[in-house]
Amino acid sequence: MSEEKNFLQSIKLDISRSFKLEPYERVAFHNILGILKSEAGKNLLLREVEKGGDISASAINALAGFDDQSLLPVISPLLEKKISLPEKDIILDFICRNGSAGDIKTVINFIELNKDDNESERLVRKAFEILRKIGAGEDEAVSYIVSSVRSSENARYLYSAISALSIVRKIEIYEELLKRNDDEISYYVFLSIYNLNKDIYKEDSADEPGDNPHHGEFVEQQMTADQELLLNVKVLLGKITSRYENYSVKTKSSFINAMLSCNHRESAIYAMKALESRDESLRRMVLYSIYSNITLIRFPEKLLRSLISMDMEQERENELVVNIFRKYFSAREKSRTYTLFRDKMFSYIAATLEAFFETYRREFMIPDVVDNSLPENFRRVRNYMLRKMNPEQKRRLLGGFANEGKDFARRIIPVMAEWINYVAPEDTESLSSLIDLMLDDDRVSRDNSVARLETVNFDKRYLQSRIVRLCSIIEALQIEGAAKSLVYIYNYLKKYPDTEIYESAIFALSRINYSYMLSEVEIMLTAGSPEEQVKAIQLLPLFTEKRLLNILVEYLKTNFASNSEIVSGITGILMTRDVKSNINAANVFKQILENNSDGIIRQKAIAGLGHCAFTEDIEYLHELFINEKNQVLKETIVKSICSIMAVRADYSKQQLSRQVQEYLKDPGIRVRIFSCMILIRLGNKDAFRSVREMLIIKNRAIQREILSVLRDIHTPDFNFFLVSLLREEYGISRDIIDILRKLPEEELKEIESFIINIFRKYELPQPGTHSRESNRFTGIDRKKMTVLTVDILNFDELEKGLNYYELIELYLLCDLLLIPELKGTSGNISHKESNGITICYNSPFEALAAAMSICDGIRNYNNSNAVDRNIHVGINLVTDEFIVSGEELFEYPGLVNRAAGRLPVAGRIFVDDKTEELIRSRFYSIILPEMLVSEIVYGKSHYEYISPVNFTQVAISLLDSKEEEIDRQKELKAQVEAQIKTVSSGNRSTTSIAIAGELENIGIKLKNQFDEIEKYMNRRSIDRELNRNIKMMLTNAYNLYRIEISKLTIK
Repeated sequence: MSEEKNFLQSIKLDISRSFKLEPYERVAFHNILGILKSEAGKNLLLREVEKGGDISASAINALAGFDDQSLLPVISPLLEKKISLPEKDIILDFICRNGSAGDIKTVINFIELNKDDNESERLVRKAFEILRKIGAGEDEAVSYIVSSVRSSENARYLYSAISALSIVRKIEIYEELLKRNDDEISYYVFLSIYNLNKDIYKEDSADEPGDNPHHGEFVEQQMTADQELLLNVKVLLGKITSRYENYSVKTKSSFINAMLSCNHRESAIYAMKALESRDESLRRMVLYSIYSNITLIRFPEKLLRSLISMDMEQERENELVVNIFRKYFSAREKSRTYTLFRDKMFSYIAATLEAFFETYRREFMIPDVVDNSLPENFRRVRNYMLRKMNPEQKRRLLGGFANEGKDFARRIIPVMAEWINYVAPEDTESLSSLIDLMLDDDRVSRDNSVARLETVNFDKRYLQSRIVRLCSIIEALQIEGAAKSLVYIYNYLKKYPDTEIYESAIFALSRINYSYMLSEVEIMLTAGSPEEQVKAIQLLPLFTEKRLLNILVEYLKTNFASNSEIVSGITGILMTRDVKSNINAANVFKQILENNSDGIIRQKAIAGLGHCAFTEDIEYLHELFINEKNQVLKETIVKSICSIMAVRADYSKQQLSRQVQEYLKDPGIRVRIFSCMILIRLGNKDAFRSVREMLIIKNRAIQREILSVLRDIHTPDFNFFLVSLLREEYGISRDIIDILRKLPEEELKEIESFIINIFRKYELPQPGTHSRESNRFTGIDRKKMTVLTVDILNFDELEKGLNYYELIELYLLCDLLLIPELKGTSGNISHKESNGITICYNSPFEALAAAMSICDGIRNYNNSNAVDRNIHVGINLVTDEFIVSGEELFEYPGLVNRAAGRLPVAGRIFVDDKTEELIRSRFYSIILPEMLVSEIVYGKSHYEYISPVNFTQVAISLLDSKEEEIDRQKELKAQVEAQIKTVSSGNRSTTSIAIAGELENIGIKLKNQFDEIEKYMNRRSIDRELNRNIKMMLTNAYNLYRIEISKLTIK
């Protein structure tokens, strides 16, 4: 005990001596004081506010997290002082959360002081939104907003005022503004009406959309006046419908959003009208509006049925429809009315799936048999057009085919680039074939091509898309009643394949855990072809049925010595299942370890044995460690021992401690990290010294890995050791503070008391005597960067119920999925928390490449695991000027705006307007309805990244190479004709060898000409029998030529 106390005191003494309260250290301490929110911490932070500079901004930021109304008289007056924009932003956020009617004057004064300052435009918008939140029913706020709307000549100021009009609750003001027929003003009017509608409806206390499927129903005794106001809103919107077609895309979406939020009887009509538009931005905005409002809609059946039958142009639109259904039916409150409606809709979904597939089978799958007899190049082009174009685009393309010459290709490519953004590698050959057809200068052949392409039927794609979308809805909502329809589709498509629908059907059957499908997958695994076995490996992880364990174990019992990819996959799946105390699983893992030589399979078996968690296997694993040379396997062995410790307590601590102490001599740092963790769990304080030695290396990757492994150890000595690392030279303060934030209150109090004593050691300057500039960070950069933030949205659900080793596995899995390859890029990890990561890049293109890599990795992981193991992330890119110390970013509110929870952000990449402008030339993004991105409309646009842009580059490259080849062929043809003339005039070689060579060359040229004749006939004629006969005749003629040449050569 004395030794433990001495160790703790030595750490505290080291902190007291080495910390000089430099700005970096102060900011770190401010963040810690902001965790506990004690009175002593508050008083210290208030003194720090007086210091100015970056220290003041940091102290205000920490105080803003207190949510203490008593701080308002201290913090609010700072708005009138000369402080930085980040500081103003922090204060406004604080007033927004804690303010009341007494703060209205402060907010109005702020608006008046800053309304003409362009740099403060976003903050002025925020101030008006604060008035909307704290000024309801207050004459001072209402009068100011009305006056601002009616008298302002500053457009930006006017828009901000209009957005706050909802607290006025007077329809006539909206009517006055709409009479101006100004599109931008109309946009903000509809936005304000949307806010008004939200205020009218009774909000859920937890503010969780989707919890209540009847969210938005009136509480009769409270809503009499509001019902009248809502009726007037509906009447006003009804009057405006005649102007709808004249509005811009942004204003149309705002209008529909207002209609949806008040349950206007025509809202579904206008929403569907917008979704039938060819304007992708409008479709996307309206889908987002439906998503945002779906739980407010009182009678959503018509809208939901329409969405089921709606044709969508883009895959992302289909995803949004699925998310709309998921959100509406994710309600936890199971009322009788809700249950009846849910069952009705689920039955409709199952019946519609069956009807859609029958139509698809009858109208498209049978005719496809005929289409398959077309030449291969035409099949490729038809498929490409079907996937990438729409009927109007096909009409424009084929019209050019029929009416323009070969120069048409170069003219149509820029037009096609407006339809198609990206050419994937697998689509290059199809595009190449299409360009070949465009370059054909034979009129009859071009007409024949048009005839073959004219029959491309987009109804096939739309219906196929609807079927795939329904499968996704069934999977998302776990509609077991649709299993019968899915099984029918699955069995039919086994005989007559349609890849997209087949994959969707088996994925849905697997995700709803349907027993019949598990049996089918078992047959694929045990008796299927190699391709079917690979498919089984992809599907088995999606099931959660208990029978799955038996299937996996039985397969490994007979294949434990095989080094095949299938055995590796099965071992990996079994390793991730709940195999605690499963003796059969443990035995089969041991069989693998004793008989299999493949390192990857052995690693999975070692990890699986640890998950089985039998105490006696600690000794088994120790023996493995002693005899193992492979460093990766040694790391896995130590982890597996830790896994058993997390479940069992009936092992010999003394014996294990002796064994693990030997592991500390291992050269592998990860072996030593986990060995230290085991020893600390066993109460060995010497292990802290080893941890300190590894942390002081200042390799941030290793430091962060150590923190991931040790973050859930809560002992005073380790806590203060972490505090000792809050220095600029380490640059990982944000990572450490995230760990300290989760400490028990008593342990935090001890740290806070120690920090306050450190402050007392130094003389505090009197207010007003300290230079603000002296408290700016030194050794730092203020530079423009693109910041990538990745947040795990469902981390709390993932970590629920896990033991400490399972938490470590979760942390390391998140690290694996979230940390991109940084080598060779400008990327630096600013900080990594348990549920997210922030990375800074000098280049927005590098940041986007990293975001895409993370997105793909998460998608692949989720598609290979059961639903309850899926990781949902929100990914944001922001370009701005940031304060950076070394590799660490100091982030203040307002600089990094994460997309709000009202949008389906999981698995998507969102970028701000500055980033979008920088990447626009190479990447395509779609603007988002700002009213749905943030509670406060800043006038700062946000975009959803869609795809790279390379169509023009790829198409022009193909066209140039083909035109060069045509010119070369013409030149070659001229040379051949010249040679023929020379031969006919008697200028031939006199030797037999030369003659044979010339004849061989003529044969090659003849074969090329025959091939051209065959291609020409394929283009000119749609008579398949004639084309086959001509091909046979040409082949026979060439073969006859070869025979005769052979005879001459022999002679």
